[in-house]
Amino acid sequence: MLGAPFGPVGFQAILFRCISAWAVVYIGYLLITAVIVVATYCARQSQTRVWLTSPFPLWRPRMHAQGAQPKSENLVDLVLGAALLPLFLACFLLFPLIGELIEPQPKGSIVLVIVCLVVVWGTFLGFLQWKIFLALKKRLAAASPFECWDCDALGNAMIAKISSARRVRLLVAQFATYRVAAKQS
Repeated sequence: MLGAPFGPVGFQAILFRCISAWAVVYIGYLLITAVIVVATYCARQSQTRVWLTSPFPLWRPRMHAQGAQPKSENLVDLVLGAALLPLFLACFLLFPLIGELIEPQPKGSIVLVIVCLVVVWGTFLGFLQWKIFLALKKRLAAASPFECWDCDALGNAMIAKISSARRVRLLVAQFATYRVAAKQS
């Protein structure tokens, strides 16, 4: 249908641009996935829990009780799920590609068998991805932002429920201590 108004050469040019655009999107998505995998590895090696909060209100936080403070959402779940998606798609496409090599033009009841096998393969991969997601979430995601701080004086000052003026005094005193220690060394 696109070849009629543009001719065969125009259709090939449009098709080439579409394929190029999707290739750039997929390569960018793979790079994001690689960065998330490296960050996951580094967090796991340093035994650091991760808490991600969006600066923009993407959705309303959940309220647990009437009049209670809204509970913040940890976006690690969303990031891990997004990182596992290209791996799922790559593994899912392996089965149809192998089937294409074995039987290029399936006919009759073989098509039904192939469709059933693809559904079973997709279900198995989905279950496997869900188990990997839960294992990563259990090891990496913090239950609250307070789990991400070290228990040093600076971390305690940042997470303590104290007034801002007292927090500033503690931070200034801590900075002065670091400064004196730096001059001595």
